[in-house]
Amino acid sequence: MNALFDTLGATITGGLILLMIFSAITNMQVLSYNMQQQVILNKISEDLISGRTVNNVDYPGLGYYLSKVGAGVPAATDPIMVAISNSFQFRGQLTPSSSTSIFLITSEAQVNGVYPLYVYLDNMSQPILGPFWLADSLEIAYYDENNTAISNPDSNHDDIRSAKFAFNFTFESYRPDIDKRLVRYPAVIWKYFKNLYL
Repeated sequence: MNALFDTLGATITGGLILLMIFSAITNMQVLSYNMQQQVILNKISEDLISGRTVNNVDYPGLGYYLSKVGAGVPAATDPIMVAISNSFQFRGQLTPSSSTSIFLITSEAQVNGVYPLYVYLDNMSQPILGPFWLADSLEIAYYDENNTAISNPDSNHDDIRSAKFAFNFTFESYRPDIDKRLVRYPAVIWKYFKNLYL
């Protein structure tokens, strides 16, 4: 009888140890996946903001396009077309010899719990960048020449001199069916529109 209890106790103890080992391995795998997603989100945000080079071809980032706000736009024309909390549309020249283009940076309506971020150039149906998936809608705050927040920027285009763009890039976690949280990577950029000062 004692041998039966010893065998039963050893089996239960061994089973608990195996369960702990498998649980630890699974947790390490989940942590590794989520950390890998953080690194990918970091790279995506860098590529979006700074641009990237692929096979000796340069793809400009958001910083490049934002530096074109008001470039080459006649004084009689408003360089800023739309300035709301999740969209920024403006005019500018890509090069000194090119014609004036229209740019749009926007996060569109929520799709499956995330917001797609797009950048458009002239053709508002074909994005040049995106989609980039955001956990929260793009947040844009506009500031005047004294770095004071503008409460109603879409009605005060002439006052806008800079903007703060806040992104919250996201991926689903390792097991979205069990853990509904998203892996997030926040990024913020400030852009001063030097062409509006000139």
